[in-house]
Amino acid sequence: MIYNIHNIVTYYDHRQMAHRNCIDYTRFCHYLRHCNNFVDIDSVFEQGCGNVLTIDDATMGAFDAAMLCDRFRKYATLFINPYYIENGKTYYMHYLSLMIDYVQNKQILYQGEKFDLANKKKKKEFRKKIKLDLCAINDEEERIAYIEETFKKSTSELIVPYHLRTMSIKHLRNIADSKYVRIEYHGWTHAALQSMNEELLLSEIEKSRSWLNDTLCKDFNYFCIPFGWNDHKLPNLSSLFKGILLEDKNLPGNYCNGNIVNRVPLLI
Repeated sequence: MIYNIHNIVTYYDHRQMAHRNCIDYTRFCHYLRHCNNFVDIDSVFEQGCGNVLTIDDATMGAFDAAMLCDRFRKYATLFINPYYIENGKTYYMHYLSLMIDYVQNKQILYQGEKFDLANKKKKKEFRKKIKLDLCAINDEEERIAYIEETFKKSTSELIVPYHLRTMSIKHLRNIADSKYVRIEYHGWTHAALQSMNEELLLSEIEKSRSWLNDTLCKDFNYFCIPFGWNDHKLPNLSSLFKGILLEDKNLPGNYCNGNIVNRVPLLI
């Protein structure tokens, strides 16, 4: 089985959208100390056995998770988006979460529908709706501009918490030196596949491959699909990678179709 996490954070608070998909630091330490060993991702694709741990995104929360895996000698695979590291940018979906948490006017009108962001259910509904619209945009600057226009507020005014900040190249090199954590591909930016035509997608793959080779003298073999959605482009991509990983709730956790496999969230 392939398990997935994103960030770890100190003093996890389920009420904060910025802590969405996060795991409490202390609990993750305890889990790694007592869990059975994970195997390297190659074992699943070559031998079809073992449990694998994957970590998504090039954030400091993901860096801390990777370093804890190294400390406790647990194999893990970190999937990164080079664009954010290269440009020192924050992931646009993290800006969205921060906007939802800290916007002063909790009553927001979006596409003719009112959402009360003080209500947890309505907050989730709003995030899901705007996420679908953001995923249709294939340009990073346009996605940021869309968020700023929606909230009538500049993202530069936000204080990005430590766990959502993007790691530096120095952090990435520390991970690359690990015996237990390997670095793989999560897209040039965190763009949804359906927003790109095949030509653009292939161009971004080659751009990322060149960047990783120049930065770490490494290549990648696995592609973790941003947002974990299945897509009609996958069969055309499967020949370019040793394995393609999804995280699709509509598919069984052990779904496998050739070298396309599904993951499940790691629940602690």
